[in-house]
Amino acid sequence: MARPVLLLVCRREGRRLHRKRLHHHSTAGVPLDKDLSRQARRRQERFAELPSYSGPEGWVKARQVAIWTLVLLCSLTAATSSFGPPEPPGTQVAALHAAGARVSTATIAEKPRITHRHHGDEDDERIVTGYTADLVLSVHGGSDRLTAPDTYTPREPHTGQEVAVLWAPDDPSLGGHVGGRQELLRYAAGDWGDPVTDTVMQWLPWVLFVIGVLALGLPFSLIPYGKLLRQLAWSPLAQTAHAAAALVLAVGVTPDLAGCSATGMAAVCSALAPFVLPVTYFCTGGWALSRMPSVE
Repeated sequence: MARPVLLLVCRREGRRLHRKRLHHHSTAGVPLDKDLSRQARRRQERFAELPSYSGPEGWVKARQVAIWTLVLLCSLTAATSSFGPPEPPGTQVAALHAAGARVSTATIAEKPRITHRHHGDEDDERIVTGYTADLVLSVHGGSDRLTAPDTYTPREPHTGQEVAVLWAPDDPSLGGHVGGRQELLRYAAGDWGDPVTDTVMQWLPWVLFVIGVLALGLPFSLIPYGKLLRQLAWSPLAQTAHAAAALVLAVGVTPDLAGCSATGMAAVCSALAPFVLPVTYFCTGGWALSRMPSVE
């Protein structure tokens, strides 16, 4: 926030000195530089009206591309910071993992008690797509009686059927969790995520980043004249808007980075955090594009 304040001071002081210079020139006919002391001339040079453009235009546009890159990276960070690690599929699985779970093959030792039949079509109860049952298992090389309540199976379970089960040898009272072997091996290792979802979430932010650079960063950096981009960089109003947007983003991501929930104003900033910087730079960049016909 310090830069926009200093820019505003520079602009106001520079304009005041410029008016004073014109007044001296019109009344005394003497250039102001000859009538001022060395300290006054230094002050005038320091606070003079800033030039609207200086330096190679390619450097100004390259700097703008870098700024847009940082803006998009910050926005993606804010969008993904609220996504914590995946939660366990249930309290039983979490308890089994904490107790040193392992995956074994088990046999259904007693007749399953069917508690629910799942129907693909609610109007036709003859179509059954799965069963939920309470099972009593005999683990190979382990417990002879391991309960697995509320177990879902696509086909009706029966006595003697072999299944894969996640259980804790040190605490059989926790029961077992029946499922696919690969899924249970991931649960035993503490990996609660889905492989497909994890892959999508790993690459989706980078795809959105590339799209953002191509759709926003390059057009708003390369199309406007370098003179307009320079004016934008030294505009107190634009820099104030950018600083305010950065402040909203910082307040919004702080609760997620600190591992606590956002409340009150922090919750509002958290909801705005992924969008506030791109929208602000989009508006200021749109101003630069709208000014192009007037500087031709």
